Amino acid sequence: MVSNEKGVLPGSFYYFFTPSATAENLFFYPFGCGHFYCINGYDVNRSDYNNYLLMYITKGKCGIESEDKSFFAVEGDLVFLNCHTPHRYYAIHSLEIIWLHFDGIFADKIHKYVTKNRGLVFNIGKNANVVEVMNSLLISRQNSKPLSEAYFSWIIYRILCELVAPPVDFDSVDPVDDINHSINFIKNNYKNAISLSDMAKDANLSVFHFSRQFKTRFGYSPYHYLINLRIDKAKVLLKTTTFPIKKIAFEVGFNSESNFISSFSKKVGIPPDKFRKCPL
Repeated sequence: MVSNEKGVLPGSFYYFFTPSATAENLFFYPFGCGHFYCINGYDVNRSDYNNYLLMYITKGKCGIESEDKSFFAVEGDLVFLNCHTPHRYYAIHSLEIIWLHFDGIFADKIHKYVTKNRGLVFNIGKNANVVEVMNSLLISRQNSKPLSEAYFSWIIYRILCELVAPPVDFDSVDPVDDINHSINFIKNNYKNAISLSDMAKDANLSVFHFSRQFKTRFGYSPYHYLINLRIDKAKVLLKTTTFPIKKIAFEVGFNSESNFISSFSKKVGIPPDKFRKCPL
């Protein structure tokens, strides 16, 4: 559909989607997507649009106002707005954008997680995956290709997962890469009382930069990786040995039986003794 909105140039287009009750209850679902070429005068100012917005800046500069803050987005930036709250975005001189309005199950939680860790505006460069997947929605509509709502949900979820934790091509990761090296350090020392400082020191990074790089790559903190690794090792011992719970706790690096039981129960949903008795 060709746009006739103020400040939107010829060649721009957009499409609407209307979700079913099933999609609203179970899936992520699109409301609309488009590819706009804009100039001064393109200015969207809303109090509530009842969904979320992902907007990739292909060229130019965009002003953003949301959550009582002001930002600028430029080429290579992705904007992630909660359009349930007051927001504004506008072209500064010239602007080219690919955009997607969507909502759905867990959308609010994912938005809060991503924006807490990356902000409302963050650079993804020419991340082929995110841009390609956003374009696939446009192409499906351009071709009038009937696709299931489950498929659209998968497309949106794939984008959101990459915003939470960008995919890593492990074949191309240098084996002596600092973060990759730290994984081996944790695996080799999980039984010991290692700290975040120990991990960062082994990676030759400050604690701040180590934690940030680790979380950017994997989507969780080094500490959570260590605790989850210890619990996974404990699960194996619970199923393959008759060791007492206390011995297993110290065997996998916990400093007390009570701390182990508490952490295990919180992560797994049942205490270690119950897990041991449950058939696989």
